[in-house]
Amino acid sequence: MIRRHGRRPTIALWMLVAIADAALLVAAVGTVAVLLAVAATTLLCAVVAGVRMLQHRAPLLREPAVRRAHSATRDGNGGLRVAGARMAGGNG
Repeated sequence: MIRRHGRRPTIALWMLVAIADAALLVAAVGTVAVLLAVAATTLLCAVVAGVRMLQHRAPLLREPAVRRAHSATRDGNGGLRVAGARMAGGNG
């Protein structure tokens, strides 16, 4: 059969070819061998993902005293306190 230039097979055709290839591979090698290969590939991907997650750790928190000093300059609503201003409900 002669194909015209510029015409490409659709993705569905390639998916059918891939499924047929997988079926032939299972028939030739055996189900257990294919399952072992899939399990090994899955394990390898999990290890790589775990290593990447461990390498991208969150930054360490600041010292508690520094956090307390920083939060002491803020009012209860997230805004900065004004020097000499009284807070609502405060003691003075």
